[in-house]
Amino acid sequence: MFQEKPEQDGVETGLWEEEILFAPEAEEESKIENPAQDSAPQTNNLKDDFCNWNILVVDDEEDVHTVTRMLFEGVTFAGKPVEIIDAYSGREAQNILNGEKEIALIFLDVVMETNQAGLELVVYLRNELHNNLTRVILRTGQPGEAPESRVILEYEIEDYKLKTELTAQKMITSLIGGLRSYANLRGLGVENRKRLQAESDLRRAYQLLDNVFEQTVESLTSLLEIRDSYTAGHARNVGILAEKIGAKLGLDESRCRVLRLSGYLHDIGKNRIPLELLSKVERLTNAEWEMIREHPATGYEVLRAIDYPWPLAEIVYQHHERLDGNGYPRGKSGNEILLEAQILGVADVMEAIMLARPYREALGKDNAFLELESLKDSSFNAGIVDACTSVFAEGFKFNEK
Repeated sequence: MFQEKPEQDGVETGLWEEEILFAPEAEEESKIENPAQDSAPQTNNLKDDFCNWNILVVDDEEDVHTVTRMLFEGVTFAGKPVEIIDAYSGREAQNILNGEKEIALIFLDVVMETNQAGLELVVYLRNELHNNLTRVILRTGQPGEAPESRVILEYEIEDYKLKTELTAQKMITSLIGGLRSYANLRGLGVENRKRLQAESDLRRAYQLLDNVFEQTVESLTSLLEIRDSYTAGHARNVGILAEKIGAKLGLDESRCRVLRLSGYLHDIGKNRIPLELLSKVERLTNAEWEMIREHPATGYEVLRAIDYPWPLAEIVYQHHERLDGNGYPRGKSGNEILLEAQILGVADVMEAIMLARPYREALGKDNAFLELESLKDSSFNAGIVDACTSVFAEGFKFNEK
C-alpha cells in the first residue's frame, strides 16, 4: 500500500510523497512544517510531570503505523514531544486505554477485526471509560462502512478523514488541532479540579468554624449551669426537645440544629439577673418579675453581633412571645413570631412544667400536656403542640439530672 516510488532525477522520492496517505501537496503546502514549534496553547495548567503527548495509532495495517511514526518523528507541541503508541485492533486499543498512560489523541481506523471496530472503540472510550478528554480522529479507507454524515453526528470524535485525502501536511494539521483541543480541555479539567478542591477546602473551613461555634455554645451553656445549678440541664433539655419537635414537623437538618443551639442559648440573658432572684422560693414582686421578663432582650443584645446564617438572636428574643400577643417582651403575635421561636416556646414551657423549679416540685408530663392543650391556638400553635406530644409518645425523656 505504501511502496516507495522510484528515484527521479537522482533524488529519492520516498514515503513523504506517497499518493495515498500523503498525496503530493499543492504549491503552498509543499513544505511540511511543524506549526507546533511556535504554537503556545493554554497549557499552563498541564502538570509538571506531563512529559509528552501520547498518540495512539489504531490500525490493522503495519504500513499505516510505519508512515505515521516517520511523519511525526521529532514533532513537538508546546515544548513537549509526541510519543506514538501502536495498536492493531480495537481490542488491543481497549487494553491500552485501560492502562495508566494518558492518551491525548487517537488516530483510529474504522474497519479492523470487524467492520465497526473503530466506532465500537469510540463508544467504549466515552461510555465505558467515561473519557471525554482524549481526542479521536477517525481515518478510513472504506467510507461506505461508516458514512461521515452519520458518524460525525452520532459519535463524539474530533474529526473524520478519508485516508485518500490525508496528505502529510494535513496529517500534521490534524495532529496539532487535536493536541490543541486536548490541551485546552485538559487545562479546563485541571482548573475545574482546582476549583472543586478550593470549594472542598472552603467547606471544611466553614465546618471547622461551625464546630468551633457549637463548642462555644456548649461552653456558654455549661457556664450558665455552673452559675445556676438548680436549673442545670434546663437549656440542654429545651434545645434537644426543640430539635426533636422540628424534626417531627419536617424541618431540614440545618433548621433542627439551629433549634437545638437556640435552645441552649435561650436563657443566656438570665446571666444579668441576680442569682438570688433566679433561685428565689417566695413569690416575685412586680419589679422582680419585670427584671425576669427582660432576659430575652438581654439575650438578643448578647447574640446579635454573631454573624450566623440563621437568626439565633431573634429566635432567643422571641421565645416568650405568644400567638395571641400576650407574650413578652415586645408583644408580637401570629406570623410575626418566627416558627423556630414558637417551637422553642413550647419546648421551654414543657420542660418548665414537667421538672422541678426552686419555687415548686416537678409537676410531671401529664400536667404539662394539659397546660399545653389548654393553650392551643391561643398561646401556642396547635401543630407544634401536637408534634411535641408525639415526640414524648415515641419515648423521648428529659435528662432530669
